[in-house]
Amino acid sequence: MIGLSEGKFPSARSMREQSVIVRLPPRLPKLPATEGALVRMLELAGAPDESGHREISIPGEEEERRLFHVAVTRARRELYLAFPVMDRDRGRFEVLMEPSRFILELPPDSYEKWVVS
Repeated sequence: MIGLSEGKFPSARSMREQSVIVRLPPRLPKLPATEGALVRMLELAGAPDESGHREISIPGEEEERRLFHVAVTRARRELYLAFPVMDRDRGRFEVLMEPSRFILELPPDSYEKWVVS
């Protein structure tokens, strides 16, 4: 995965968005305990409709976190999480970038940090 710098993923736009409405199927896969915020939202979801579906509202950041989780858990053998150290902003000025909050939330012993120049 590339472009995992703060402000890019999660994007500044998603951080401003209130929420995303998600329609859930009748049967859901078991969520790991690490997905605490999503598990709590599922517990608060309304009653299912006649077809068994439920709708929940996911805040922008949590939707981006869900996308990150899906991408990470789809890796087969190896996974590389990359972010640039420098980038250009809209004014074409160079800006020092930070890793995404999602990378920083990972347990430190779950990855190996490389610096490539």
